[in-house]
Amino acid sequence: MKEFELINLIKNIIPESSKYIGDDTAYLQELGIVITTDTLVEDVHFRLKNTSAFDLGYKALAVNLSDIASDGAIPAYAFVALSLPNYVDEIFVQEFYEGLKELALRYGVIIAGGDITKGSKLFINITLIGKTMNLQPARRGNAKKGDIIVATGFYGSSKAGLEILENEANFIKTIPSFILEKFKKAHRKPEPHLGFGRIILQNSYTTPAMMDTSDGLADALFKIAQSSSVEIEIDANLIPMDPDLKNVAEICKENPLEWALFGGEDYTLVAAIENDTAEKLAKKNIPIRKLGKVINVVQKGFVRIETNSKTVLLTQDIIENKTFNHFV
Repeated sequence: MKEFELINLIKNIIPESSKYIGDDTAYLQELGIVITTDTLVEDVHFRLKNTSAFDLGYKALAVNLSDIASDGAIPAYAFVALSLPNYVDEIFVQEFYEGLKELALRYGVIIAGGDITKGSKLFINITLIGKTMNLQPARRGNAKKGDIIVATGFYGSSKAGLEILENEANFIKTIPSFILEKFKKAHRKPEPHLGFGRIILQNSYTTPAMMDTSDGLADALFKIAQSSSVEIEIDANLIPMDPDLKNVAEICKENPLEWALFGGEDYTLVAAIENDTAEKLAKKNIPIRKLGKVINVVQKGFVRIETNSKTVLLTQDIIENKTFNHFV
């Protein structure tokens, strides 16, 4: 069964949950908070041979912080649940929490509780609460015709880092070590774009559509288009990528644009904002990049990627086949 089918199944069983399910977070308006939860499973989302306990703790919290960033909210309290196998010792757990603590302190997050159990593999779940501070949080369904599509960082870097971590011997003779380390860090220690999310929300004249790109830029654009019933047009030449990404992709005999669109785990933000908001942010020298726009809603829920040679229309099948799928 596919993920979206499972989500629809849950909605059908518990219809009252539909108003909360569908965005990166649930918005509990009466409490003035947003809440998110994410799970990382060993050998599905990470491999212990490729990451330290410290970096794993750091990334586990970063994943949740990125969801809060996509709302434009402010993170507040986290709850950490661990299922620990026999081969994980106290030193590992200590280093895991040190990594988690580093990021928590940076963003003012209080670790307020959690749960620890035994398991056959390492299982990490973090629930994070964020404060809206009297602002309506961004939602995927807020994009409208005429909006500008903007992004807050590079794409494809985490995928490059994963490829290097999995097959480092293929790169060490041709690519300088500092470049390899840069991409490995992008994968193991992503930086959530909380500041960007809050600034975009605070400067928007109407509440924007915004998502993080944890499942890939293409996936985020597609979900915004679907949720908003609009069509999005993107200029592939405007998608920001690290200048060194091309060299790494060439060694893998891959197209860097494919990595940028479908690689995932970059944890930057993509948003649909009004042109006036885009101009306002530009005047304040906020470093966001224009990727495209929301166009006529002829084909609602679709995304057009304009390249130098052709137009690619992103569909549900393309998204499912090229992005990460937990259920295959």
